[in-house]
Amino acid sequence: MLDKIPLELFNRISCLLSQEDRVSLTYVSKKVYQRILPSLYGNIFLNVKQYFPSDLDRTLGTRDWSVLYFTRSGDNDTVKSIAYSKLKAFIRSLKNKPYYLPTLVKRVNCTWHLDKDLLNQLVDTLIEFGTNLKTFEDFLDERVTTKLSSKGEQMQSMVLTPPSVLPTAPANNDYFSRMEVLTTRYNWDNIQHLTLHVNACTFFPHLQKPLKIKALSLNLRPDTLGGTFLHQPFCRIFDTDSLKNLELLSWYGPDQVEFNLYELWSLEGFYEFHNIKEFTLLSLPADRNFLSKCLTNFPCLQKLKVDYMLDVPLSALLVDSFSQLPCSQTLQDIDFKFEELDAPLVSIHQDEISNFTFNVICKCPDCKDTFQKVILGKYFADKNSLIIRDYSDVEARNFTLQLFKLYPILPYTHFVDRYPSIGFYCKSLEAHAEKVNGLLGIEPNQENQVTTSDILKLYHMHIHSLKKSWNFFSQRFPQLKFVTLNDIPTKIQQVDRQQKCNMPIFYSKGYKSNQVYELIDNESLFD
Repeated sequence: MLDKIPLELFNRISCLLSQEDRVSLTYVSKKVYQRILPSLYGNIFLNVKQYFPSDLDRTLGTRDWSVLYFTRSGDNDTVKSIAYSKLKAFIRSLKNKPYYLPTLVKRVNCTWHLDKDLLNQLVDTLIEFGTNLKTFEDFLDERVTTKLSSKGEQMQSMVLTPPSVLPTAPANNDYFSRMEVLTTRYNWDNIQHLTLHVNACTFFPHLQKPLKIKALSLNLRPDTLGGTFLHQPFCRIFDTDSLKNLELLSWYGPDQVEFNLYELWSLEGFYEFHNIKEFTLLSLPADRNFLSKCLTNFPCLQKLKVDYMLDVPLSALLVDSFSQLPCSQTLQDIDFKFEELDAPLVSIHQDEISNFTFNVICKCPDCKDTFQKVILGKYFADKNSLIIRDYSDVEARNFTLQLFKLYPILPYTHFVDRYPSIGFYCKSLEAHAEKVNGLLGIEPNQENQVTTSDILKLYHMHIHSLKKSWNFFSQRFPQLKFVTLNDIPTKIQQVDRQQKCNMPIFYSKGYKSNQVYELIDNESLFD
């Protein structure tokens, strides 16, 4: 039956399926296998850490990408070995059918720290046989840049890599000359995605017309601040109407920002780009004025991610001011650190003797049960456990710090509906519980041992404690579909005509929202 669906319609259906479902279809029949294969090989996401699928919606992140699929947890060496084997097997598959599978590959997105030799083997294979390759992004190896430039006429992406992975001494003229030569091998009329590890304002010569690129990732690095040409504004380099996606990523450390990075890199020039739909700020010092002006000048903004240096949060007052801007009516996805509207579940009261204090806002039966049985029954079972003697007590008993910072159970997400979620630093529930029990000094099989079920209860309780914050955003940004606050990604679901709630993207099984109330109308009174 599936093999009789018209190819155009079949392709539209396959784009709505998760990676797991598309792989399952390859076993239906030979004809279905041949039809679904282009969607599996078309967009490849190369990951060095395990993929972390959503149990709420398996299609999130893999509708557009096929990821190297391994979810098994383990130590760093184990995960690295699995990633190596997966990438090696992928390259072997391409080489075994050189005139078929490589021709299906159109886009490749890397995560940093992939094995360099294997990455270059993949590039060599695609250079030789990948006749339809258009995009290859997010890598730091200059050898890859040089090799890809041989396909410059057909490529829609360009990455100008840095002189070294981490910034060291200022880049010399030889480096800038090599990068300039590489740019001459590309057809700029085709380039849509540009990643720069150089200062655009001083790298490009005066152009006859601005470059019509759609996506720009600008890496701010102390070693490539200089350049070989006179300074010019961004609007002379990039077409202000064409640019839709803008990412600004700082490589400066906290001890290197005694000056204003925004002025140093002339970032205020981006105020003139009024068609930005996707805006990302990563690792820059917090600057309320710059962010506010950007949002004021981006009236069509749909996706916003802000991850400031030192995890500086945005205040409710600042976010409330955003709700008065035109972009408040178009924003669909936001992700940033936020000053929660209620006191945290567990905090530290500092006096002559420091103590843990609790603030259980939600009064639902599940939260009450978790507080009594898990928090008081296990984390603070000893009568003196509320007293903080040193940091080891904080590490052992501050469960929210454990869940999201010290031994996080959630993966890294970047616009969760668009890119696969990757568990760079996260632990499995089992590994997290084992670590907590060790810190609390609880032996295996003891009655008060912390279990994976307890960890999930604490996680759901924490989401309940953010009820006021979730509602704050839903009420101010009517088109929101995804909200990630303090590294907790959620999807907004319409419960009925009047109510919405935030469902956790991960570990959603068994979650009951405390944002929803039973509505009673005149007819239901007597049901």
